[in-house]
Amino acid sequence: MGSSLTSIAPSQIYPVEYYLTELPDCTFDSNLGSTRFLKVARAKNREGLVVVKVFAVRDPSYPLKPHKDQLEAIKLLLKNVPNTVPFQRLLLSERAGILVRQYVKDNLYDRISTRPFLNSIEKRWIAFQLLQCLNQCHELGVYHGDIKLENIMITSWNWVLLTDFASYKPTHLFVDNPAEYSYFFDTSRRRTCYIAPERFNKIMSAEREKSAGTATISSSSSGSIAPSSPSLIIHSDEIKTGDLTYAMDIFSLGCSLAELFTEGTCPFDFSQLLKFITGDFNPHETIQKIEDSNMKKLIQSMMQKDAAARLTAREYLDVQHDKAFPEYFYTYLYDYMKKYVSIPAMSPDEKIYILKNDINQIIEVITTYEKSISVNESSNNKENVVSEGLVLMVPLLTSVLKALKHCSAKLNALEVLRTMANYLSPEIILDRLLPYLVFLAKDKYPKVRVAVIQTLTECLGLIKSISRSDSNIFPEYILPNLSHIAHDEAVIVRMAYAENIASLADIAMRFLEMTYSDMEPDPDSDALLDEKERNLYNKVSYEHELQALQELVQQSVTTLLSDPENAVKQTLLERGIRRLCVFFGREKGNDVLLSHMITYLNDKDRHLRRAFFDAIVGVASYVGWQCCPILEPLLQQGLTDSEEFVICKALAALSDLAKENLLQKQTLNKILAEAVPLLIHPDIWIRHSAVGFISVVARSSNVADVQCKLIPLLLPYLNYSGNRKNLIQVESELALLYALKDPLPRCIYDYLVKLQSLRNLFDCLCERKISRSITRVGHPPSYREMETSLLTVYNRLQSDGMTEEVEEQILLLKDHLQKVQIKKCNDMSMSSSEKDTGEIDLNLLPVSPQVHCISLVSSDNQFEKPFQTIQRQKNIKEEVGYRFTYYE
Repeated sequence: MGSSLTSIAPSQIYPVEYYLTELPDCTFDSNLGSTRFLKVARAKNREGLVVVKVFAVRDPSYPLKPHKDQLEAIKLLLKNVPNTVPFQRLLLSERAGILVRQYVKDNLYDRISTRPFLNSIEKRWIAFQLLQCLNQCHELGVYHGDIKLENIMITSWNWVLLTDFASYKPTHLFVDNPAEYSYFFDTSRRRTCYIAPERFNKIMSAEREKSAGTATISSSSSGSIAPSSPSLIIHSDEIKTGDLTYAMDIFSLGCSLAELFTEGTCPFDFSQLLKFITGDFNPHETIQKIEDSNMKKLIQSMMQKDAAARLTAREYLDVQHDKAFPEYFYTYLYDYMKKYVSIPAMSPDEKIYILKNDINQIIEVITTYEKSISVNESSNNKENVVSEGLVLMVPLLTSVLKALKHCSAKLNALEVLRTMANYLSPEIILDRLLPYLVFLAKDKYPKVRVAVIQTLTECLGLIKSISRSDSNIFPEYILPNLSHIAHDEAVIVRMAYAENIASLADIAMRFLEMTYSDMEPDPDSDALLDEKERNLYNKVSYEHELQALQELVQQSVTTLLSDPENAVKQTLLERGIRRLCVFFGREKGNDVLLSHMITYLNDKDRHLRRAFFDAIVGVASYVGWQCCPILEPLLQQGLTDSEEFVICKALAALSDLAKENLLQKQTLNKILAEAVPLLIHPDIWIRHSAVGFISVVARSSNVADVQCKLIPLLLPYLNYSGNRKNLIQVESELALLYALKDPLPRCIYDYLVKLQSLRNLFDCLCERKISRSITRVGHPPSYREMETSLLTVYNRLQSDGMTEEVEEQILLLKDHLQKVQIKKCNDMSMSSSEKDTGEIDLNLLPVSPQVHCISLVSSDNQFEKPFQTIQRQKNIKEEVGYRFTYYE
């Protein structure tokens, strides 16, 4: 495009919206910045957002058609090059020339300074794509002409797109005319200049300069030349155009890569590039900042001043094969990634489906190559399973997470995320994955929220080291963003949180400990502190942060412990109550956890009561013997529970507590008095558990206590009556089981528990026992005559096999039977008040049912009339026919 444009000043300036009227299918969205050369805007059309670049026509005689034809040719040539976005629509009118292409949010210049920052493998992946793109373009005879970071677009999954091919810009510039550079190439006003040195011509001839100056003076009065730009008229025949070469693009790309690998340090501005041409400047200092030695050599070669010394893009790819660029870039990854930009475009759900099916193969390809490299480098670190290359797949996954629609797709995405997390570094997990997991924690699908909690716990558990900057990630980010889950409307979500909150607390504690264990002294703040003072300061700081962490966890735990659904409380008891005790410490373990747990024994849910006894041992073992006075009535209550398997669990808990010496002797004696009668309980599991408890007590007691207290309690339940010499050791469970009398028959036990006149029966049996005890040997006992109701009960028990020996057993279980009966009656009364009668109150339904009467017989049926008469006589409220109810 002729360089005389630099000196033309418009007679009237219009906004970019003025020119969008040429595009009736596009509506203005926002301004992307304008220069004297082009006005740029973002617009909306039916296919999405587009970028519109407008060149306002100042001189109608200027030939724009050749440039339009050339851009049309470039569009056709690049239609199968996946890393390019040429202009898709080109429009010429009397007012303007308009270029339209797809809008891409970020360019590479913006991406360098955007979190999460690009790491080494990602930068090399970008460089590889750019070289592949240039190679494909150059093979088609297409040259860009203005490669810079602003013209390199990048997607959210790090796919590179080269845009704004500058065939319409001048190929050669004069070194003493910076206005042309500013007009055509410095659109960002950063003054960076990545134009190849061979594109700059020598100083203008004196005659041309004089001619230009004369023209400027003669034209200034008419206002057609900018007053601030004298001597800028240069005829188009003086500058060659259309002879771009691959070497020019290679130099520009080398400068762009240098800026990429030095975190935004520009190798050249305009003045430095001119000095570089004359040999007065060398970007060596900038290039030395590049850490990767292979990339440093590559960029140095691309930025050579001699164009003939620069290689082609294909040659650079071959040279850096298996050096800067891993082999799987060439053989697998590039071709695989191209699938996701193919036409027709895939939906986010489809992308996740494909990625889930391919993720294992991707991991195998990348890790196999990395293992071979580590073997070649004699690496003996077998514990390091972190994959550098798999980081490239993370943006592909996370870029579509927020756009997924179906529950199955989100679950698949979380499964892929869990799979990849095993091969990712802690920094990648915290910076790249964690924000998306927190986002999905508020998903509308309960299944997704459950999977998020499980995935989050699993991923955080993989982290073995943490930086100081991430030390407060739990109290400042994770826990506050998960606090709403404790109040989630879905029970399964709260259950998942209850299942994993202990693990999350453990991980948070580990993060805090790692932070202080790896903390190095600060030379500025610790200069005046000796080691003792520094340790004291760290201890105080650690305790302060631990307390803040405990308070956050306590809020969720307290909510879960008082959840209205027993399944949530049961899950918390079963999956982590002991670890929470360790996390909170003894004082809070007693105040927060135990104080809520003791209320569970009054709940009608038998599974919750069972879970209490499963969990109480872990809590008590950590809190210590101080909780013994609290536990005594709870354990006694468990021995007389209305559910037999709860009694069994209570006995098992007693055995474990006795092993840990957490029960005082006085408490043990009281509980033994209630546990020993269970030796004749009809349930075999209860009998075995009772034997186990008694044996544990015998092993932990001294000989005097066993002989004087324990054995007298056991004698009524043993086959060896009165002769202690025949009694084998009580410490042996098998021996004690062998010595026990036969249990009370099950049919009699069940009948007694349900018997309303149980107390009267006990009085009668006591009288019969007294009668037998005072009767002489050989004489039959004389029993008092029973009441009619009681005699019926007694006869029923006799028919079930009750003998005088069974009567003795019933009296031994007297207290136990009475307590069990009371609890069963209470449970029955509670359940009957909430019992579902099977009736539906239509007035309580959320919709109003419509009743339609349908007669199944004709009204003139002669045989039906007598039937109708009978129905009326019976005063039936319903009309003749069958009544159907449905809901709309």
